[in-house]
Amino acid sequence: MSAPLAGAPLAGLRPVRRRSRRTRARRWGVDALGLLVFLVMIFPVYWMVATAFKPGGDIIANTPVWFPTHPTRSTGRTSGRPSGTA
Repeated sequence: MSAPLAGAPLAGLRPVRRRSRRTRARRWGVDALGLLVFLVMIFPVYWMVATAFKPGGDIIANTPVWFPTHPTRSTGRTSGRPSGTA
């Protein structure tokens, strides 16, 4: 059996086609939309975890505190207990 000639297409293989600009732009748009949906869906989870480590004043502040400056675990110690008990 002889080796295929240089430059001759192999049987059963298609030539590689480059993607058009429209296809690449559409793919970028779909990826950006997927990332946006992911961020919208994961934000409440982040907010719950971040709030668990905020002191009480940061939780009820009028302006949101995006990252706890002084993390504390004291907010979780009293959850689930009736008011007025320590």
